[in-house]
Amino acid sequence: MRHVALAGIDRMRDQMDEAALGARGAPLGPIIALGMCYANFARTEPGVFRLMFGLTDSHEGDQEIKERGDACAEIVRREVRLILPQGTPELEIARRAHMLHMFVHGHAFLEIDGKNDFDLTPEQEHGLMVDIAARIMRD
Repeated sequence: MRHVALAGIDRMRDQMDEAALGARGAPLGPIIALGMCYANFARTEPGVFRLMFGLTDSHEGDQEIKERGDACAEIVRREVRLILPQGTPELEIARRAHMLHMFVHGHAFLEIDGKNDFDLTPEQEHGLMVDIAARIMRD
């Protein structure tokens, strides 16, 4: 099972990186693309998604899972860093990246657990990602 989770993390990381890089050019494009990518991964691979986050009590419990998960988080921090004004403290970059992750992770689990109170169309979900990205990235 561990190898399935590791392979899933690698796939998600690669998809996140591709989505973010492909969306550069629009002010919040990479952040929105990352949110959509994360939610889509959860929907298309719900078992793997659950396994990735359920294998250990904390990410600290498995160094390899932690490192691969950190690589995913670094993609988000990289894009946040590129959007915020140059010289923004790393702590602020990490804080905003964490807020984005908190939202999209919760959204993804609500979706795959069938607990989302709203039946969102893809366009509405995209609009939600736009709204959240704008609010979190606002100065």
